[in-house]
Amino acid sequence: MKKIGYGQVSTAEESPELQRQALVEACCDTIFIDTVPAGINPRRRPEMKKVLDLLEPGDQLVVWKLDRLSRSVVDIVLFIDELREKGIDFASLTQGIDTKSGGRTFIEAAAVLAAFEREQISERVKAGQAETGRKGGRRPKATQSIRKKILNMKERGKSTAQIALTIGLGESTVRRILTELKAAENGALMGLTIKQRPALIRGAGPKTSLRLRN
Repeated sequence: MKKIGYGQVSTAEESPELQRQALVEACCDTIFIDTVPAGINPRRRPEMKKVLDLLEPGDQLVVWKLDRLSRSVVDIVLFIDELREKGIDFASLTQGIDTKSGGRTFIEAAAVLAAFEREQISERVKAGQAETGRKGGRRPKATQSIRKKILNMKERGKSTAQIALTIGLGESTVRRILTELKAAENGALMGLTIKQRPALIRGAGPKTSLRLRN
């Protein structure tokens, strides 16, 4: 029976000596250390591939801490369960886990955690999609009522940013509408004056009254 130790550090600047020493004290026959980001699936790590090639039924894989395998509960559970199916034992020194002695209890508990994590991820994804749809959806059209509201807010001293946030339009759109309204108010559009200020902008309604300047 072989006892193979495995460690992982994220960068070359991070020292693996604490892990290595713990694995030596655990009487590991061989020790492999990966220098890879923690998010990489353990099966895709170069040193772990060597470990998996060496492990045989009856052997044991030892890690200093569970997160040296993965930060994902799902990945950890699936990985350890695959080892178990091949007749390979697993131990984590920090958590005191050893599948030789009651380790199956850990697998069952971790499976519950994995199911919970998958559920949480699913909920976060759905919430993110809903939020994206709410924020990234089609903005309201600049109808006559919205233009009046923009003008009223501006006259009450609201900033362009405040108006845009309240109405749900972009700041550039609000600035453009205010410019058009101001131009209309001053009678600067096509030499016309208007009695109903907002109606001239982008499609005057039937109640709009226009007259030519003298």
